[in-house]
Amino acid sequence: MKLGIIVFCTGKYRIFLDKYITTCEEKFLPNMHKTYFIFTEDTVKFDSNISYKHIPFKKLGWPLDTLKKYAVSNQYQHMFEDMDYILLSNANMIYNEVVHEDEVLPTEQDNWLASVDHPNHFDKTDYHNFPYEGNPASTAYVAPEDRKKYLQACFVLGRKKEFFELSKFVEEQSEIDLQNNLIGVFWDESYVNKYWLNITPKILSPAYAYPELYNIPFSKKIVQLEKGLYGGHSYLRS
Repeated sequence: MKLGIIVFCTGKYRIFLDKYITTCEEKFLPNMHKTYFIFTEDTVKFDSNISYKHIPFKKLGWPLDTLKKYAVSNQYQHMFEDMDYILLSNANMIYNEVVHEDEVLPTEQDNWLASVDHPNHFDKTDYHNFPYEGNPASTAYVAPEDRKKYLQACFVLGRKKEFFELSKFVEEQSEIDLQNNLIGVFWDESYVNKYWLNITPKILSPAYAYPELYNIPFSKKIVQLEKGLYGGHSYLRS
């Protein structure tokens, strides 16, 4: 099977790319052929044994850099024809332990999609307080009584067909909001969680997107690097 991995690393986020690729090659889904689709305006060069495609792409500015990831991916959907699965993940991640296919790949019972339980809410049941979009004017709005598990958008994995169905939804709904001068409270994550209300994915534990400075009861399979240690959010987004 073939996995296409989408990585956006425009602007200063370029500093994360090399470690992302090298650790992913070494430890993530060792039995799958991986191809990296790298969106950056910077130069990209890896060893010939690494399969990758560099898509020259300029920084859009915050928060469009994160909000538009799905819309931009949709524009290049034709490049993924040979892929069986697609992963869209943040660039500031390190594959810290070996992750096997049966741990994370979704199946039919998961609607062929997977994402990660949020490390701030994995042990909570007060769903009405979860950080869904609360503005009824937004297409991402979820009423308190309709809320359920809140998942991260830093790691979304799916079979190609189902991934791009999700991706199209995020693009369409976020574009409607932009036309009305609205943006989901947590950008693309707000629209992804709206999608999960009707399409329940495979819910992975926070082990697969473990925040670097947290202390929660999970192994550190995939670590989210703490942006504050790399200049901070404002610096990286500038």
